[in-house]
Amino acid sequence: MAEETTQETAMADSAAIAEDVSAETSAVAEEEPQSDRPDPVLFAGYLFGGWLALMIVFVVIAVIAMSVLG
Repeated sequence: MAEETTQETAMADSAAIAEDVSAETSAVAEEEPQSDRPDPVLFAGYLFGGWLALMIVFVVIAVIAMSVLG
């Protein structure tokens, strides 16, 4: 008889734990996941700014080369 009570108690405890875990899982699933992606406009600004700076450097090098070569 004692074994049956122990088994029933253990089964009830495991059922309660399973309900808690499923409640936590559903709460986590409802939250919107946070994105680590940067802002697309900021990223485009970095790309355009880098390209523009590179073009300015190339133009300055071309002007210096043309003035040296005549």
